[in-house]
Amino acid sequence: MEAYRSATAKLDLEFANLDAQLQQQGGGKQAAEMVTFAQLRNHAIAAHVGELLLASARVERGSRDDAALAIAQSTFKAMCEPRALEPPVRLETLAIILAATADISQTLSVREEVANWIGFLPARTEAERYLHSHVLARLLGVELLDVADLDAYLAHNVDQGRSAPWLEIALGVVEIAVARYRLAVFPNDFPRLATALDVVARSANPPAAALRRLAATLNADHQNRLAAAKLQAQQQQSRVAAAPGRPDVGAGQLVHQTPASAV
Repeated sequence: MEAYRSATAKLDLEFANLDAQLQQQGGGKQAAEMVTFAQLRNHAIAAHVGELLLASARVERGSRDDAALAIAQSTFKAMCEPRALEPPVRLETLAIILAATADISQTLSVREEVANWIGFLPARTEAERYLHSHVLARLLGVELLDVADLDAYLAHNVDQGRSAPWLEIALGVVEIAVARYRLAVFPNDFPRLATALDVVARSANPPAAALRRLAATLNADHQNRLAAAKLQAQQQQSRVAAAPGRPDVGAGQLVHQTPASAV
């Protein structure tokens, strides 16, 4: 486990350096949120993640169950620390590491452990609720939480709007998982939560700020999906136009040659 602890320390240092670098470059919070683990494949962070997972896999077979549990617990604990979002890609990386611990032991169910651990996520302050939403979204992203289970979990805790802290957490999850990272679709993937929020909206004194936040989130998701669809259509059109052996036609002609089956 010494090699694991060494790799973890190196990873912490690299994230601190990356966070400082992002702050120096400017762009603010939104720019930092756009950095993904996939973009760091040639960065020292990716190398240290590989070292960490390799060190974990080299644990003696007889000790792997205990080692896997210890690593999973340590990683989840790190996800709950305030610095987990400094920068946000740190949290994504920790979620990836947590999911990878499932390969260390054949008997430890990381998904079952996570289902229990999320009940201990802090939610007392606004900052804790903000992190709470991000952790749930990231666990969904690495498939350690099933979207149907997350939907039921959020709907139950929102309690038809009677829990303001949980309403804030649930809206945060929708904002992050749906609009920002497109891990799910609302309301399709969150029918129970959607029903609970509909009850909130129809109540005698609906929380106007919360409903405006939901509306803004869904509008942002709609715009993002329209932009993605437009880009995909443009790329498809470019591939068709560049296909070998195809007559040289302009973009305007391509539009008029749309097959009847696609109309």
